[in-house]
Amino acid sequence: MVYVILVLLIVFLFFFCLYLCKKNQKLSNIVKELQVSLDLERRNKDIASVKFLSTNKVPIKEISKDIEKAINECEKRKNKQEKNYYEEDRIDKILREESYSNIIVLSYNGLSTSFIEKKMDSKGILLSNKAFNIISTFPASDITSTMSFLSEKTPYEHGFIDSKVDFNCIEEKANMGGFMMHFDMKYESIFDKINNSCNGKAYALFPFGKGKYKDREEAYKTIINLSNNSGKKLIYAYFDNLDKVMMKNGVDSSETIEEVLNIEKELSSLCEKLTDAIVFVISGYGNIDCSKISLDKEKSLVCLVNEMFEIEPRCLGVKTLEGKQDEFRDVFNEKFSDKFLLISYDEVMSRGLFGKDSGSCFRDRIGDFVIVATDKYYLSCSKCKANNRMTKFVSCHGGFTEKEMFVPIIAIKKGLFKDGVRAVCKGDYEEIRKMSSGIQKCRASIRKDLFSNVGPITHSDFVKYFGRNATETCFVYTIEDKVVGFIKVKLKTLGGYRLYNDFAYIEIENVYVKDDYRRRGIGTELVRYVIEYARKRHVKKIEFRAWNFEEEMFKFIEKFKSNTLFTVFEIDL
Repeated sequence: MVYVILVLLIVFLFFFCLYLCKKNQKLSNIVKELQVSLDLERRNKDIASVKFLSTNKVPIKEISKDIEKAINECEKRKNKQEKNYYEEDRIDKILREESYSNIIVLSYNGLSTSFIEKKMDSKGILLSNKAFNIISTFPASDITSTMSFLSEKTPYEHGFIDSKVDFNCIEEKANMGGFMMHFDMKYESIFDKINNSCNGKAYALFPFGKGKYKDREEAYKTIINLSNNSGKKLIYAYFDNLDKVMMKNGVDSSETIEEVLNIEKELSSLCEKLTDAIVFVISGYGNIDCSKISLDKEKSLVCLVNEMFEIEPRCLGVKTLEGKQDEFRDVFNEKFSDKFLLISYDEVMSRGLFGKDSGSCFRDRIGDFVIVATDKYYLSCSKCKANNRMTKFVSCHGGFTEKEMFVPIIAIKKGLFKDGVRAVCKGDYEEIRKMSSGIQKCRASIRKDLFSNVGPITHSDFVKYFGRNATETCFVYTIEDKVVGFIKVKLKTLGGYRLYNDFAYIEIENVYVKDDYRRRGIGTELVRYVIEYARKRHVKKIEFRAWNFEEEMFKFIEKFKSNTLFTVFEIDL
């Protein structure tokens, strides 16, 4: 009996061990399948990103288009034949929320979404004001992304995919203003379009060329001075300090973090000094710390190469020997498909990576293939021209990773307005409506025979204050961005009436301060602001209108040494 039990136990153990082996094998297979699946998922994501960056999906240039439209006060958007990545018009939506005299765009290349989300304080001015993310142009580089913004064109259209520009590839030609002045560009920049429209002014600040500044401090002072000029303005400033620090020391280095903290401090200080403005912080790309892989060791691969071109250190063009394209693709993918994406010339063109209808002239600039990094490496090869500059850098850009391609749009609106007077904006409607209704109800309670108990201002009337030719306007007093009072004025003329001399004057129709904020001089500040407003427009007279039962208004008007112009007497029958 004991022997039978032992035999049964041995048999059981045998089959149990067999089961475990099979299970382990199964688990191993599952792991392998998972690894393959994840790798495929990553590869598909990389390939999808290639698909994503088609001609009509270059968001960076769309930002400048929205800004141009805002400056020019376009009421209707142009009909677009094609839907694009930017069809949500998110910048346009932000600009339509409120009316700003100053649209300030500060470009800090190297500042990626990944960096600010992982490294910066959520309460800091950058992360707390992040509006959304966009994808950079292809390649994710300084010259390509910046030119897309400044020209409102795709890389194919503006021709800058690297430091070499073939002007035979460019259809239109005009001066680009401050950026890359050593190139005689022949198409209009966003600055030209705005300045030629007569609806606004555009200014550009660079560390070189036209609009050169000495350092960031000087640039910020210039921005403040320009913002104080009258009219609608785009003020653009390009900064390359952060990119240089990142490339020299690494993305995660203490030097880089200190530099970004300095930028945050400077931004906070700048915004405190601005009024009637919105500040967009943008970036053309992010950086990634990377390591070199030498192709010279891969003899079976290099022997198939005729020439290599550096578009960016992490984005190379390859011209193979005649008839060796298929062999090169097979050998390269076998060795490097886990670290780089190999895209044929035909696929680059069909996907519109540089822009739709990319011409054949791009063939000489990229060759038969484009190699794009999808991991933390870059390729070096003796057959690659100008491929030695990365030896002195820790980080770079130009690849297809999230750290490089995903960049933030930061819209700083909070805290822009100091306590004091500013022009009314669209977002103020509700507060103005409430205060205007309070005035109307107060008058109706005293003189029901004269005043109806309805809200005196509709939204359609309110938006007239923002028209270019509007004779009515409104100013508000804010404390901590909260509207606590307003003054409504109207520009009038007596021209054409023979009994009076021709002259213009401003009539103050309403001035109101919320109860909790009275006796602080706010009403006085509002009137003084209108006085300066009138002087700048060479208007010599201001009129107050007040009803005889508005005793507080009479006392208020007396502060300004006003004269009684005329009196209306009422006779009840």
